[in-house]
Amino acid sequence: MMNQPPEPKKNTRTVLAPPPTAPSIPPSIYGVELEFGLDVEWHWLELPDGNKVVTQYRIIASEIKSF
Repeated sequence: MMNQPPEPKKNTRTVLAPPPTAPSIPPSIYGVELEFGLDVEWHWLELPDGNKVVTQYRIIASEIKSF
């Protein structure tokens, strides 16, 4: 058996989209893969029955948090 070299570490992370407000609504977006230093802003669509589902997103720079 041959030794495999270790896979390089990914410089990304997966961010899952919030689920729709009703389980009967299929998600439009499941998530996005982002480089570190970036974040995502989710955009919701409000349906006629009042439920909501994420249909778009915007990638933004992460805010630096100070304590």
